[in-house]
Amino acid sequence: MIDKITNCLANINAAQRYRLPYVLCNRSNLVHRILKFLYKNHLIKGFQFYKQEFFKVYVDYDKQLDKPIIKFIKQRSSPSRYISINVKTIHSERWDCITDWSTLCTMISSQKNLLTAKECNLNHIGGELICTINLDFK
Repeated sequence: MIDKITNCLANINAAQRYRLPYVLCNRSNLVHRILKFLYKNHLIKGFQFYKQEFFKVYVDYDKQLDKPIIKFIKQRSSPSRYISINVKTIHSERWDCITDWSTLCTMISSQKNLLTAKECNLNHIGGELICTINLDFK
């Protein structure tokens, strides 16, 4: 069985690559939280419930550059591989070298909600590293 999160992220990647207006993702609570995160950070146009078991995700493109906003999404944690990030790791210089804030968005599942690494840094909390999203702004 394919993980619903993996399936959703792969579908969004494919939709960006092939310039599809929307894509269907299997419905679950965590996928719903991920889609809310992507919408809040202006990485997708929106999403809606579709039938009983799917989300219809509307993919966003940069109109001026005629490019997709998301270059690619890489899932970091999975059910068999849990990657935890603590506050010290986010504060460290090594983490700042890895993440270029202008072109990389990091999704971390914390006790509050899904947050970016920058928001976790401001709130002094850690969590599970869900995925990294490379943005195409150049």
